[in-house]
Amino acid sequence: MKVTFLVPPPLDGKYAAERIFGCNYGLYQQPNIFILYPATMLKEAGHDVRVKDFSVGDVSEKAFNDFVDNDDSDVYVFYTVFLSKKTDIRAKDIIREKKKGKKFVYLGTEPTANPKDFIDAEDVFIIRGETELVIADLIKEIENNKDSITVKGVSFFNKEIVNNPSAPPIEDLDKVAIPDRTLI
Repeated sequence: MKVTFLVPPPLDGKYAAERIFGCNYGLYQQPNIFILYPATMLKEAGHDVRVKDFSVGDVSEKAFNDFVDNDDSDVYVFYTVFLSKKTDIRAKDIIREKKKGKKFVYLGTEPTANPKDFIDAEDVFIIRGETELVIADLIKEIENNKDSITVKGVSFFNKEIVNNPSAPPIEDLDKVAIPDRTLI
């Protein structure tokens, strides 16, 4: 599957939210490791993965819309913090309006704490907690068009919001790929 980790430009009338620590509007000049770890895990699982960050370079809403119009990803992944919640949900809505049949995965502190705020249809999935060992299994189930997601640590909609049991914490860090910085 083609999976894009997406950091949209501000779509809520505010400045770009900082997404590593999640507590201010501004940018740190360092790669977001919380995007690179799961992106690398998917790349190593054989998926076509890219990271598109609109907080650097052309941060306009027009650039974002042009990207969406020309993109052919199957799944869009958002790493969401409290301050980016409205922007990330709006980005999903824009993509959904333009591209039918796409899937959306939210990671991060805000969707972990409040999955019900994000899950509005069957095309939205939340990975609660640590994502690195969960995301490849989730994408595999999405790819196989499973009616019900069985992956631990995932919330989704199936006539109602379903919160699968939590995934266990990662105990063997050697199972986690070294982040592939060529993705940024």
